[in-house]
Amino acid sequence: TLATQVKKLESESSEKSQAIANQVERIQRFENPDYASSQGRVTQVREGGTVAWINLGTKHGLRKGVMFSILDASETQISKATPKARMIIQDVSDDFASGEVYFGADYESKNKYYQRPVVEGDQIYSPVWRPGRKTSFALVGKMDINGDFQDDMEELRRIIEAAGGVIDAELPARGQEKGGIKNSTNYLVI
Repeated sequence: TLATQVKKLESESSEKSQAIANQVERIQRFENPDYASSQGRVTQVREGGTVAWINLGTKHGLRKGVMFSILDASETQISKATPKARMIIQDVSDDFASGEVYFGADYESKNKYYQRPVVEGDQIYSPVWRPGRKTSFALVGKMDINGDFQDDMEELRRIIEAAGGVIDAELPARGQEKGGIKNSTNYLVI
């Protein structure tokens, strides 16, 4: 009788713990909203997960060269999510686009990717590209985006412009200030 009662109490305790965990997660989402949202979804994956198609095209303002992060379909905190992989758009039609999927060349990156490959329904996100509008930036200082301790301002400018972004202002580490920050500038990158 005691063993049955202990099992019943353990079951009730487990159910209550799960209910509490669910409520804590809901409260955290409410108190820490994520204003970023995915722009589209992966519709097909081919060639061993190295090529993907998405549900965006030229009618959405998409063009070649835009880079997206590919996130798990169930991800809710888009701006804080760890991408499964990245893709660069190579072909664009009216309603869809395709591109090569990149997940890193080192052993650890490949292992993580093969444990969680890109699948149909995964979300795509880019902080630079938005359907139907241009995202603008102000860049200040040295821009080392690849960890080689060299200024990559030209590379960053190329990435932003390839994605359809606009650079409103630029204050390089060495050189002359160009442009100026506007009320419509979306990001200040220091």
